[in-house]
Amino acid sequence: MIQSRIRPRKVALFVPLMICSASAVSAEITLHAFEGCAHPSIACEGGGPQSTLIEGADGDLYGTTGEGGASGAGTVFRMSTRGQVTTLYSFRNGSDGAYPYGGVTAGGYGDFYGTTSNGGNASAPGGYGTVFKITSAGVLTTLHVFGGGVEGFHPLTALVRGDFGNFYGTTYPTSAGGTVFRINRRGVFKTLYTFTGSPYGGLIKANDGNFYGTTNTDSGFSGYGSVFRITPAGELTTLYTFTGGADGGNPGAALVQGSDGNFYGTTAPTSSFGTIGFGTIFRVTPSGELTTLYTFSGGSDGAYPYAGLVQASDGNFYGATQYGGAAFVEAGFGTVFKLTPNGSLITLHTFNGNDGANPHNTLLQGNDSRLYGTAPAGGAFGAGIVFRLDGPPAVPKHLTARVNNGQVALTWASAPGAQSYNVYQGASANGEDAVPVQTVVTRRRTTISGLTGGMTYYFKVSATNQTGTSLLSEEASVTVGQ
Repeated sequence: MIQSRIRPRKVALFVPLMICSASAVSAEITLHAFEGCAHPSIACEGGGPQSTLIEGADGDLYGTTGEGGASGAGTVFRMSTRGQVTTLYSFRNGSDGAYPYGGVTAGGYGDFYGTTSNGGNASAPGGYGTVFKITSAGVLTTLHVFGGGVEGFHPLTALVRGDFGNFYGTTYPTSAGGTVFRINRRGVFKTLYTFTGSPYGGLIKANDGNFYGTTNTDSGFSGYGSVFRITPAGELTTLYTFTGGADGGNPGAALVQGSDGNFYGTTAPTSSFGTIGFGTIFRVTPSGELTTLYTFSGGSDGAYPYAGLVQASDGNFYGATQYGGAAFVEAGFGTVFKLTPNGSLITLHTFNGNDGANPHNTLLQGNDSRLYGTAPAGGAFGAGIVFRLDGPPAVPKHLTARVNNGQVALTWASAPGAQSYNVYQGASANGEDAVPVQTVVTRRRTTISGLTGGMTYYFKVSATNQTGTSLLSEEASVTVGQ
């Protein structure tokens, strides 16, 4: 079975390498420590959570464990934001599959979709994996069993929801290259593209309707990988090929599209402990121009960012490193960090093993503004944890402006995580000349006075807490009477 994750030419534009970082303490809370199972039984819960969590319509978190459960082949679980875990399904390593490393994706109608890396085919030793659907009540349906060959082997990443009820995913290479595939809710399956290398990091759907991803290698298990774009019909364009130099190499996580339209990702070389570096964070444009934003030193800033990034409500990117955080990389259990769009990195938390170890999947910012993640090792039972960190507050919504006796009354909806609000005022649209004019504590309304009659004013609001300040709200405008 596949349990270990393989860690893994266009001219690049580089900014000065940001190898210095700051540290800021952010209280990490272990929401749940998985027990795992030395001897699988019906009572066993999962262990080794390696997937990115998602938030369901019910406000609970959903994810998978790669191991543990009734048969030791992994589980699908639901967890409240207070840490109460319910095992929805334990895989049996039969026709239902085994080792669901990729997590689940919301598919509408209250259902979730995912993959298992093994199982599903009794005629193949260990099986080549499956695609499944599972309801919020835990009823699982196997939609597709991988047969190897042109279909690919061992899907390891999450599915991505496309249009018209389709889902897209990738498979891991064995003797041949990996693949990109499409499958619909009824299980109709099609291989869209076959690589010579390994599309290890999975896909994202971008604003242009295409899918973007990375390969960990170029051919078989050699080379430094690439960034690519693929259309829903399977037409692939290589945007950038890594050199293994200052640009890094062997990206192993999904990209994220930033609010600026560019893509952000990480590299984490497969060579052991710094032979060709400890990993990088990069930005790449849709046309393939790559900028290295940060290069990890392998010290207190962490090493090997196998996890992808999430852009939070403050416009910054948050991620994790699997190692480092200590004086030397081999002794570290990993970190959680914040990166500004210009490449300044702040270490938010350093794991010590007791509170989890070796995180390597993308964080989730929940609707409550907090950051949630998994670590596959460490914790009270050594079988991994789900953790939570304070995140920046959500962006205020529903801002309204109303004239009242020569003054402007502003109201807005409460922003989760906010401790105070900043009010910005300008005389032109789109906030180009907006300046802060008030700080409002706890309240969701304020009055602006001293305005000139006959003028139109434009307002925006941001939210602030101990972690940071959100992006600005949508604009509200009003004309003050003479």
